[in-house]
Amino acid sequence: MTTSTENPWRWVPTIYFGTGTAQAAIATLALLLYKQLGLGNAEITLYTGCLFLPWLLRPLWSPFLGLIRAPRWWIVAMQLMLGVALGGVAFTIPTAHWLQGTLFFLGLLAFVLAIHETEADVFYRDTVARTTRSGLSGMPGTFRLLAFIFVQGFLVMVAGNLQLLYRNSISLSWSLIFYSVAGIFILSWLWHRTSLPSPYNEAIHLLRRQQRREQFAERWLEVKKDTLSLFAQHSRWQLAAVLFFALFFLLPEALTSKVVMLFLVDANHNGGLGLSPQEFGLAYGTVGVVGLITGSLLGKGLIANKGLRTCILPLSVAILLPNALYMVLSETLPTSLGLINICIFVCQMGLGLSLSVCWETVKSLGKTMGNHTTFMFFTSILALGQMLPSMFSGALQEWLGYNNLFFVALACGILSLAGCVWIRPMLQKRGNDDAENNKNIDFF
Repeated sequence: MTTSTENPWRWVPTIYFGTGTAQAAIATLALLLYKQLGLGNAEITLYTGCLFLPWLLRPLWSPFLGLIRAPRWWIVAMQLMLGVALGGVAFTIPTAHWLQGTLFFLGLLAFVLAIHETEADVFYRDTVARTTRSGLSGMPGTFRLLAFIFVQGFLVMVAGNLQLLYRNSISLSWSLIFYSVAGIFILSWLWHRTSLPSPYNEAIHLLRRQQRREQFAERWLEVKKDTLSLFAQHSRWQLAAVLFFALFFLLPEALTSKVVMLFLVDANHNGGLGLSPQEFGLAYGTVGVVGLITGSLLGKGLIANKGLRTCILPLSVAILLPNALYMVLSETLPTSLGLINICIFVCQMGLGLSLSVCWETVKSLGKTMGNHTTFMFFTSILALGQMLPSMFSGALQEWLGYNNLFFVALACGILSLAGCVWIRPMLQKRGNDDAENNKNIDFF
């Protein structure tokens, strides 16, 4: 075994820091870019919401990756492609066709990132020894969230300072930011070409690839068998409960995940708080991420100690907290940055609590109901429940206004609580397996 395999600190932090950086570029930088370039909220949420499509379709294309090349090859190649896609975004921002160009390269970025993320998880699971991984279970989530602080906090602040330096040249400032992120991935590509361990040589992989191709038809038959087994072994009532939970538990968050950022930076006369990029980077990109980490750790700690079945109803109430506070902020429009920071911290902490409940519930149901196919089905339905509301949340905001949209999202929390009540009897009771699974706390 190579030294780099024995020491995951050489490559695991950089892999997952890069993953988080690209995720934050899609989720935050693209949204702020379009807002400052003058697009309406309806267009922004529609365009950026479509970027989630590769994750929605992941169960369809992910089985083919292993038939083509090894995970290590995919990781290194996709990091180069991430740099190319981000460079393409940066290059097209100052051009006359900036909207078409940036959308094309952001779409490429999303698909490449989905491949990179999928193969990075496979490589991490297969390469890091099980005994080592038990002590490093929180490493991927930790560095992913540190990347969010770096991008949403530091880089957004830098973008604001560049706009002051270049006399409000918005296109130039964002172009430089995306070039810098592209440079990070080019450096990451160069680093991982040598530091990423090779758990097996190419000849062995070619043999495995041939075996996978021969077994490919059998694998699809197995997926079909698992799907039929899912419908045969569980009642329609149970399947309806799972579907309802997956579609509606995160509906309040899906309706406001993009609109919240637009609300923070929108002008006061439009009903927003009017934060500058520097203030946004501090409040949402730094304080907010710390709140998200706090809520996630608190939620997972409570679930580890008390059990999911006990905690699901009390912790799910936290999903009401963000929209309740944002509704108050949209009504009062405070000017105190300190007060806004406190409110965002509390909102994101509530979101972290609810996300920990959601993810642990999906993992528990996947284990209870049987197999990997079931788990992929759950995650795809969750992705659909996130993607569709977020795409049309901007149009809904333009129709209702910020305050009324937050009220609607708060009311949708009733569906979230109903889903928890419905799904609770299907969850495993706390036992040795549950305690073992929750012993090592990760963020997500």
